[in-house]
Amino acid sequence: MLKGFAITPVVLGRISIGTIVENKGKKLPMKLDYIQITSNIQKDGAWMMHPVAEKLAKEQKDKIRSIPVRIMFDRPDLNFRAEYSAFNEKGRLLCSGNGEKARRRDPQSETGITECACPGSDLCEFGAQNRCKPFGRLLVCLEDSWDNDPLSGFMFRTTSFNSIRALTARLEYLAAASGKQMAGMPCNLVMRAKSTSASMRRPIYYLDLEPRGGLLKAMADAKAKRTEMQEGGFQREALEEAVRLGYEQSAFVDVDTDDDGQDVVAEFFNQEFIDPETGEVIRSGEAGSSGAFAGDQPRAGAQASSGQAANARTTENQTHDASGRPFEEMTDDELIGQVDEKLVESLKKSIARIPNLQDESSISGARIWNTTRFAPSAAAMYLIERHLNKQLSQIKGLPLEGSSAEEAQQAQTRKSA
Repeated sequence: MLKGFAITPVVLGRISIGTIVENKGKKLPMKLDYIQITSNIQKDGAWMMHPVAEKLAKEQKDKIRSIPVRIMFDRPDLNFRAEYSAFNEKGRLLCSGNGEKARRRDPQSETGITECACPGSDLCEFGAQNRCKPFGRLLVCLEDSWDNDPLSGFMFRTTSFNSIRALTARLEYLAAASGKQMAGMPCNLVMRAKSTSASMRRPIYYLDLEPRGGLLKAMADAKAKRTEMQEGGFQREALEEAVRLGYEQSAFVDVDTDDDGQDVVAEFFNQEFIDPETGEVIRSGEAGSSGAFAGDQPRAGAQASSGQAANARTTENQTHDASGRPFEEMTDDELIGQVDEKLVESLKKSIARIPNLQDESSISGARIWNTTRFAPSAAAMYLIERHLNKQLSQIKGLPLEGSSAEEAQQAQTRKSA
């Protein structure tokens, strides 16, 4: 076995909830509200759909939201690997860690790799400079191919905190419940949605595994498959040890192939992405990410460049238009007239969601998102802030600025009640 060369299970295709869109000569990621299943072959710059995708799409009315799969291994970490990962712009993995220890490329060391502490992407200076983030890869076998080839599968890559958390928990729980005998268990890989205060209640999509037909039935099915395979001479423990050793051949346990690196960076570590609602190009910003609002979109590190931060602060502090007229004297429609056409539709949808915010924490999250999403437009930021302040006043039962004495009294009465 070649040292330094990861021996990984054969990947027949990919599962994704995002795609790459061509925009002015640049390849940018865009999230989807359905699941794609693609082959390993590209045509005209796009991955070709796998035949099973067409079958499932017909069964599920065009949009795939659930895929019948089988768990490939007993050990959770052989099915799903997640590490804090930092790539350079050419797609080469620079550093990989688990939150305690990391391996980092170092030309000065004898082996070219050094071990160092790993505080996680948000607390690591190297990680902030190199767009580090959690990066997970799930390997599952499609139901249609399990009987003929249980040793190869389809890969789902993700940097979504929600997908990573759900899949990690699910596999750990299934392993524990089955006595570490979950290989062959029939499951559905399903798309789920959730809303958060930071997303202003807009849906965030992620993938999860659920036992097909219920946990006990799925466990019984897996047990029957295991017995059948053992009677045929299948050595489960030997297989899992071979897979483990194959992963550990590489200096970076979580690396797939160098050939995939550029695709990984383009889709998951890009500093820009396409808003699926408006088609606009959005750049990840200083205050975390607009990704919490845009569907768990990739973050571009814990910090933005000083130039971007300074520009955002300048825009945020601007309180008048080009003629010097104060924003506070303008109506909502007049402020919208000051906003670039590309942002108007997104701005209107954002304002419409603000009444859904029901607590101060939600307002705070929305303010963070506002400074990122509408940083290019001072008028848009001011308008969002106006509506957030109005909603916050209603939440607290306080009189709104400029309201009549009667309205103020009514607000005070509600607060007292």
